[in-house]
Amino acid sequence: MVGCNPCRWTWLEATLARDGKEYYPPCECHLDSSTFRLRHCAQIPSSISSEPPSAEEALEYLYNFARFHDAFDQLIAALAAAITLPSHNRFGASIILPKPINRPASPSSRQNTQLIYANQIPTTTELPHFMALSCSSGLVASCLMSSFWEPGIACNMASQWLNPPLKEVFPPFIRSKNFHPIIAAMSQRRPSIASLWLGSAITGLLPRVFEMSRLFLPTVSLEAVIWTSSPQSFMDPQYHRLAPVKNIDGLDMISREDEFRLLFITDEDSQEYGTPPLSPYPPFGMVNVQNTSLGVRLHMSCDHRLEYHSWNWLCQNGKDLSDFGMSYKSNKRNPRSKVHILASISAATVITCASLYKSSFRIDSLLRKVSRFDDLSNPFPKHGTEPCTTKC
Repeated sequence: MVGCNPCRWTWLEATLARDGKEYYPPCECHLDSSTFRLRHCAQIPSSISSEPPSAEEALEYLYNFARFHDAFDQLIAALAAAITLPSHNRFGASIILPKPINRPASPSSRQNTQLIYANQIPTTTELPHFMALSCSSGLVASCLMSSFWEPGIACNMASQWLNPPLKEVFPPFIRSKNFHPIIAAMSQRRPSIASLWLGSAITGLLPRVFEMSRLFLPTVSLEAVIWTSSPQSFMDPQYHRLAPVKNIDGLDMISREDEFRLLFITDEDSQEYGTPPLSPYPPFGMVNVQNTSLGVRLHMSCDHRLEYHSWNWLCQNGKDLSDFGMSYKSNKRNPRSKVHILASISAATVITCASLYKSSFRIDSLLRKVSRFDDLSNPFPKHGTEPCTTKC
């Protein structure tokens, strides 16, 4: 089917198990006392190496498998799903994968997905960065939950702003398991993490995300905004600024969100302000400069701000290894994100999710379906406050 290379056959034998025509992933296979046989047409030499294939060889096998079945779009979907798997523990959600669909192959049904998607599949040198994104505690959760955050909304108004979409708009789609319009809406809202929304729908995480979003929002991940180019909170680097001072009734006042940002940057040893805030929404109101901490008064005119440098790995030998990402350039003020390629996967998200649920649902039909939900493109209510546009 994919060639007679002995190593390739051994790899397939180790990763595939079939009962009739139904596919079972390795995690669902349990071998009792009975035996089974796999039939093939290749003559495997007795001298074949038992060593597993390298990462490059395994990726090549997947390429050949996808090429044979015209399923490069499914490789993109599988990567998006795999990235969200570690987050199921954090959300307490079971992994529920859609049943595979046996689509009869015919020349008229082939879409040449290799031409469309092959160049969007990460290479073996890029995959470790996606693994870091997936396995870093709270990072994917922060990205998904940050989609409900809106600049300009203070913490005391967050419930009123979130209630319409979370209680009125999205629940009917979730109850009917019609995730396509939700993916389309959230992808338009946060294009650079659209692939995460696709992945969460495939693995069954999406309903739990909306359920938890009505209870709380997770701690903000400052790395996520750089790695994914997706806004996370009022603590994002682009919102750090020289705190404007307003004179109100003869008193010098600054906003509490500016005070918090200054406390976070200058008060490194504080147990109260040493970590990012629990809420992405900024505190409301103003504070008298004379009532702020000494650190705020000393640095409020210094224009301090956060700037991403690198990710450090702590090794067992006590040494640190700096990871500058996939395309970091030290001579640039704004380095490319650690996993900036995530956006290239997102470009195909709405199209890719088509064939995961309905056998007759392919690229063209999905585009027509999404166009019917234009009214859901911005399910969140509008507000009169413009987001901060201050740049780093």
